Amino acid sequence: MKVVINSCWFLEHLKSSLGQTDNTHEMDVGPAIPGKQPSCIAMTIGGMLSGKRAHTIIDDDIEDDNNVVTREARDRLHAQYTAAVAWLYPDEPNLADPVEHIIIGTYKDEEDSIYVRNANDSVPTRAWPIRYPKADETVPFLAPMMVERLRTRAALPGEPAVPHRFPI
Repeated sequence: MKVVINSCWFLEHLKSSLGQTDNTHEMDVGPAIPGKQPSCIAMTIGGMLSGKRAHTIIDDDIEDDNNVVTREARDRLHAQYTAAVAWLYPDEPNLADPVEHIIIGTYKDEEDSIYVRNANDSVPTRAWPIRYPKADETVPFLAPMMVERLRTRAALPGEPAVPHRFPI
């Protein structure tokens, strides 16, 4: 996350300010109000979470070659993901921002991926590939914004979706 914040000019306002927490696994984003916990914490899906709460959880690449190799491993991963929902503050109307659980990653098992399970459980699912898909490619859950950009020819098939980050 820090790499993304530091590499995108339009995210500069999120860099930690002097006196805020700013280390490898914890940081405060620039506009964060000082609190008991840092505003951002990085940990594994099975990390030590007792006593922690969040408005937003971003799971990044939680599927890997080891944790999806068997049905049992995929079920264990799904249970860890489901448990993460309990870390979120209750979604109350008086909160300034709604709570969110965002998952970013590439699925390893097309039929039993946690991403596919979530879509089947009616969790809003969007795919944001590095390149706009070509006419002969099917991308399940392609983000509506990308579909619209292809439709209006604002983007062309095969072009990088985020050229300043992935200019390939």
